Amino acid sequence: MAVNGDRAHDDRLRHWAWGAAVFALALVVFAPIRNHAWLNYDDNVYITQSAPVLAGWTLESLRWAFSSFDGANWFPLTRLSWMLDSELHGTRSGGFLW
Repeated sequence: MAVNGDRAHDDRLRHWAWGAAVFALALVVFAPIRNHAWLNYDDNVYITQSAPVLAGWTLESLRWAFSSFDGANWFPLTRLSWMLDSELHGTRSGGFLW
């Protein structure tokens, strides 16, 4: 009976170790994006020139997030996320990427 318990413990420990290794690898690989600049592809339409996003979570911005089709898209949850990023990180692009 104790042998099965030891094996289950070893399996859990192995799974946690693999998870920690993958997490650490992801941090190492993606850490450089903290310093990347905004792209000129669509960041200006959706974030850097969007007054409601830059204003953060205001009543007017929340209304806009659920009613706007700016950029030919309707994605209120994504816009709410961008507003929160703006509240937390200002206009630093790295904050929006993490």
